[in-house]
This record gives sequence, C-alpha cells and structure tokens, in this order.
Amino acid sequence: MHTDRFDFELVSLEEAGTFSRDVTAAITNTSDVVATDVDLTLDISAAGEDVDTVEVGLGDLASGERREIAYTLTVSPTQGVALLAKGANLGLTVTADGETEQAEGTIEV
Repeated sequence: MHTDRFDFELVSLEEAGTFSRDVTAAITNTSDVVATDVDLTLDISAAGEDVDTVEVGLGDLASGERREIAYTLTVSPTQGVALLAKGANLGLTVTADGETEQAEGTIEV
C-alpha cells in the first residue's frame, strides 16, 4: 500500500497457532525529507467486522529509511473463518509532521 510519502508492505505472515499469525510489516519513507513524529495505525477487518487495530509510534524516519514492525494477530474462531474465506481488509493511517495520510488494501491470511 502506498500513500503520498510512505510505502507499507507485508514482509511475512506465519502461522503462530490455529487462530493467530505472526506478522512482520515494513514502512518506508519515500519522500526526500525526514518525516517527524511518525505514527502508524493499521485497522484490520474481515467481512465488515473489526478484527484488530495495531498502533505504533515510530519517531522520525529519514528519507528512504525502512522500519519493520512485528506483532501477533490473534482472532476469534468466527473472525478466523471470515479472514480465511475473505482475506483481511487493511486500513492504513500514517501521521507525520502533523499531516495524516491514508491507504486501503487487502491480504490473504
């Protein structure tokens, strides 16, 4: 997923349990300047139901800098079935330098 100044990518998605996945994602500052006070919020949903929200404060990101984020996504059996059937809908919000950028995408889990 891309915003005006950032690229967000899924690096790896590995099974951690029946209804959990270890997720590694990365964000890269694609602008020519330092992005200050970077906060990332990732809203994950499936079949119209909210599944999880991941919030990470990243501080400053230099031009071209890439930072990885790792977390474990654990869901209920109902959410797990929806995710497996439909994939995950992702809503990405990045705030930096007092400005907010958003993007949306989907992944298979």
